[in-house]
Amino acid sequence: MSPAWGTAIDRNFLVAGIIFYLPLLPAAWLILRGVLSATPILERHAKQISPWIPVGLLAIFFTMTGLYWTFVSGAHSGDEGHYLVQAVSLHEDGDLDIRNNLENEIGAETVAEMDRAIFHISPFSKEPHWYSFHAAGLPLLLAPFVPGGAPARHLVLGLIAALAAYAAWCLCRRAGASVMASAVVLTAFFGSLYGVVYAARGLPEMLGAGLAAWLCWCVFAQKDFPWRTAVLGGFCCAFLPWAHLRFYPLALLGIIFYGVAAARAAEASRRKIARICLFLLIAIGGILFHKHVQDAMFVSGASYDVGSVLFSYPRGLLQVFTNETGLFNVFPLAVALIAAALSWPFVSPSRRWMALCPGAMFAAVWLTSCGGTNYFGGDTLGGRFLLAVMPLLLPAAAVLWDRASAPARWWLLLLALVSIALCILELIYLPQLGRSFSFPYRELPAVAPWLAGLPTPFCGPAHAIAVTALTLLALVFRNKRAAAVTVGVIIAISLAWQIVIRM
Repeated sequence: MSPAWGTAIDRNFLVAGIIFYLPLLPAAWLILRGVLSATPILERHAKQISPWIPVGLLAIFFTMTGLYWTFVSGAHSGDEGHYLVQAVSLHEDGDLDIRNNLENEIGAETVAEMDRAIFHISPFSKEPHWYSFHAAGLPLLLAPFVPGGAPARHLVLGLIAALAAYAAWCLCRRAGASVMASAVVLTAFFGSLYGVVYAARGLPEMLGAGLAAWLCWCVFAQKDFPWRTAVLGGFCCAFLPWAHLRFYPLALLGIIFYGVAAARAAEASRRKIARICLFLLIAIGGILFHKHVQDAMFVSGASYDVGSVLFSYPRGLLQVFTNETGLFNVFPLAVALIAAALSWPFVSPSRRWMALCPGAMFAAVWLTSCGGTNYFGGDTLGGRFLLAVMPLLLPAAAVLWDRASAPARWWLLLLALVSIALCILELIYLPQLGRSFSFPYRELPAVAPWLAGLPTPFCGPAHAIAVTALTLLALVFRNKRAAAVTVGVIIAISLAWQIVIRM
């Protein structure tokens, strides 16, 4: 043991760890008891509640938290400004050339003196225009509401997040999950720091999440809603590239999965062909129109060199999850979501086809968006690029919740509570944090001394992989004792790991 053991830093680690993490253990147990008690009541009365009531309440919640974040921390942070200025340009000028809008904002001389790269202007913009690197999908939706200022903007962002949550709910129920299981996993995701922050900010990831979730629902709901899914699914495929070039794989996979599911469906041939043609007309027509617009704006047909970004930094594929500011530390429930997605095809063989589509979409975005040097998504909360596909894993977690033992359910709630607690703390300390809210384990201790030394839940790749594998076993075990032992091993290993790396 090194002489450093027992110093102030180590004492801070112990004190902050105990104060922050220890109360979450009984809290998870109390919540589990409450959930189990309320399950029969909720299942019995759920059909009496219109789905638009929770959607409306969620939209209000996200609108209010977004406004709070904006008025306390500022109108934008990170890449948000690059999307908001496009919305202003669309509203004021009817175009995406943002040079005059920048000049109006900070002065023509200042703009002339600064490098275009500072404003994220694409070097492929056709002269004399200044077009942004960033996609125009979200600005298109925000542009009509520019005169309403921050309240109108956050109302739109809140509606986008609420509709994404509703899509995830529909997916969970389509997968066969119970009402309570679906409610638990949705609350765990959209009540977390990860969900709340991205619902509050003017970034395209929550829009992508909603489009991807609705697209998946359309793939699996064709039997019950043949024409509705053709129109909605086609629109989702068409608009995903507008939301961001990174979402192209989702659109292409959506076309494939929708087509395969339609081909497998027992349906009159003439109607099936007409429906597929309508879907393809909307989807491919929208994608081709997007490509036409891109060719008109950029000399290369894209705002950046996509080929130079792909797999330019393969380590990012792991680090996006496991580094200090990675997804697992910001949103520890992601461990359980991934474990559930991996185990779902094996514990529910009849649902393998349904497990394949979200799994393929998650893998596609992970491989194409997180293997570059900017895998972390810029100056923002960790796991940004994966947000668009994380809700697709919620059905697997909801299905596994229904069959999991009490210890495994407790473990899922404990993982969820870490990010929910971080969210509550950031909301409380936001006036002191200001714009510094993207790295909670560094920034919260700076304004809350009692959190000095607060350890992240995961201590690197090896620890994260071990916990993910053991979480998968805990979810799969039907035997309560086996699951309890597995969860106990996870906690023991995690405690030991935290102590060993500090010795």
